[in-house]
Amino acid sequence: EYQTALGGALNDVAAVFAERGEHVARRQCVERAIAAQRRALELDPKSTVARKFLCNHLHNLASALLDSEAPANELDEANRQAITAARQWLQDMPDDPQRQHVLGVCLRTQALTLHRRNDLAAARESGAEAVKQLNNAYQADPHGEAYVIELAKARLFVAELLERLQSPDAEAAFRDWMLVARQWAELAADPIPWEGKSASRRASAA
Repeated sequence: EYQTALGGALNDVAAVFAERGEHVARRQCVERAIAAQRRALELDPKSTVARKFLCNHLHNLASALLDSEAPANELDEANRQAITAARQWLQDMPDDPQRQHVLGVCLRTQALTLHRRNDLAAARESGAEAVKQLNNAYQADPHGEAYVIELAKARLFVAELLERLQSPDAEAAFRDWMLVARQWAELAADPIPWEGKSASRRASAA
């Protein structure tokens, strides 16, 4: 329990460094959090909490590396570890929305990584799987704010990517995004969230 709690505390500190834009300190804290959770799992391999925290920490490392524009090989390995851990956790309870959500978030970060690299075909594939997992979580709990927000982000990412690829599926993807974006706006009591010019036009016209 101590190692699990330590990892959680280090992850919280990393979040503070993230807000400050202190990438090196953020990465160091997340890496220490990962090490703590792995020690916790050595002591108790069946610990659900430690497995959940490890998935979160691994994803946070991938996000930290993406934000700091780390080398491609480091990013790829971080994404691989995060997705692998999330898939393994989901296998134990395939219908659990929390686990579906975690895997979806990891896949979306991988999609963002690939998009920045201009590997649009691979980004589309990861983004589509992210939407699938996040939509599963949302369908199980459509009022969960985290589920709504992450699904909206993933759908928007895919929609804008499809538009960039000049895919005929882009318009349908934007309509799907708008459905959940409106719900996000209602939950947050804010205007419909959007990123990019295409989404801005659609949000203004809604």
